[in-house]
Amino acid sequence: MKKGYAILLDSIVALSFSLIILSSMIGLNHFEESYSEMSFKRIHYVCEDTLDVLNKQGVLDVVGEQWAMADSNESDPHYLNATNISTQILEQLIPKHMGYMLTIDGEHIANRTIKKMEDSNSMSHSTRLLVGYGAGLPVHGNVARAYLTNVKQMETSSYGFFGGFVGQGNLTVFVRDIPWDATVNRCCLELNTPSSFELLLNGVSVGTFNPVGGDMSANLKEGVSPGPGNGCLTSAQYSNIIAGADNRFDLLF
Repeated sequence: MKKGYAILLDSIVALSFSLIILSSMIGLNHFEESYSEMSFKRIHYVCEDTLDVLNKQGVLDVVGEQWAMADSNESDPHYLNATNISTQILEQLIPKHMGYMLTIDGEHIANRTIKKMEDSNSMSHSTRLLVGYGAGLPVHGNVARAYLTNVKQMETSSYGFFGGFVGQGNLTVFVRDIPWDATVNRCCLELNTPSSFELLLNGVSVGTFNPVGGDMSANLKEGVSPGPGNGCLTSAQYSNIIAGADNRFDLLF
């Protein structure tokens, strides 16, 4: 019996030892995976931050312009300018233990080689879209832009309607929707009436209107001149119109 216990105890110890080794190996693999993930994130942050700096400082525009003027000719002075400018900035921004490669449309502009790409532990890349640059295409030209900030000369109209045949007696009508910043240039009445009437504008009498030939029409399309008899008020008569408010017109027969 004692010998049997000894064999069982040896087996338990051996099994425990195996589990410890296995756990250590799993922990080591997890550590390597975590380290690899941290390394990738660190490199990616460097990529993004570097391109942000180049973009905000206008370096990408300068490099893109020189590259476009070179028309994919690596011996062209413009191509060398693109390489020298980007290399000078990238060497200051990217840590010395990291390699990099800057490309435009697949063409190598600048690079720093630490080891072969396939031998690198971690790699990442970032991209930015530059509009207006193409190999062999013009990078300088004329651009025109037009926009309105304030329309001061626009003419519009506001109306008050009687509603057809409104019967006999005094009439009241309101004219609304006059813009608050408008300047009133004309005020006219269009109506058929057999007799004269006094016009009150916002409670103030502006004069008596007499129909001509039993009619009073204000034909604005033909550009009638202001004055009693044709339905249009003079500037002095409509001077108390209030922009941005309801204006009351009373016709007293």
